[in-house]
Amino acid sequence: TPGMVSAIDRPISTSASAYDLPCIQHTAAINPGNSGGALVNEFGQVIGLNSSKISSTEYEGMGFSVPSNTMLEIYTEIVANGYVTNRPMLGISYYTVASDYTYSAIAWQNNLPYGSIVIAAIAENNDLVNNGVQVGDIITGVNGTPLDSTDILLEVIENAKVGDSITLTICRLDNSGRVANKFDATVKLVEDKGETIITQQQQQQQQQEDPFSSYFEHYFGY
Repeated sequence: TPGMVSAIDRPISTSASAYDLPCIQHTAAINPGNSGGALVNEFGQVIGLNSSKISSTEYEGMGFSVPSNTMLEIYTEIVANGYVTNRPMLGISYYTVASDYTYSAIAWQNNLPYGSIVIAAIAENNDLVNNGVQVGDIITGVNGTPLDSTDILLEVIENAKVGDSITLTICRLDNSGRVANKFDATVKLVEDKGETIITQQQQQQQQQEDPFSSYFEHYFGY
C-alpha cells in the first residue's frame, strides 16, 4: 500500500530492549502479518523493514520501519558474532515496582521513586555481586539521580560504553517490607551478548515463597 515518509530518525523503544532504535516513520498501512515485510520506495528499492505501528483510537497511519542500512549492520554482526557487539548492559533482569502490586505499596510506604526496579536475576561474575548486591534488592537511583522513571537508568546505559562504570543506589528490605539498608554500588557495564540472564540458583529463589506475603496483612489488615 502507498504511504508517505514523515520522519527518518524517529527513536522507538520497546519493553524487549534497553535501547532506542531510530526508525523510519511512515503512513503506509501496517496490519497483523505485515511485520517483517519490506518498505520500498517509488523505484522499488528496499529502504526499511516494517516492524511496528501505533495502535490507538487517537492516532492513525503511524507505522515504523527499521532502516535498511541498520538491518544490514545488524545482520552482518549476527552472522559474524552471533550478537550485536559493543552494546553495554547492567547484567540483570528486573521488573519495575510499578508493575507489581506488592512492590507498588512497598514503594509508597518507603517513599521510593516510582521508577525503581526490583532485581530478579544477576548474571554470574557480575560486578553487582562483588558489591554485595542481591536478587530482591531495589535500584532506586543512578549516578545520584532518583529513578522517577525507569527510562532514566536505560538512558544512562544506552549512552555509556562497555566497561564504563555507573553508581547505583540500592535499597534492601527487611521481611516486613521496610528499607533495612541503603547503599551505593559502583558497577562496570558489561557487553550485551543477547543471553538470558538467569541462573539455576536464582530460578529456585524466585520459586520460593514471597518474603512479603504477610505485608498486606501487617499494614492493611488483609
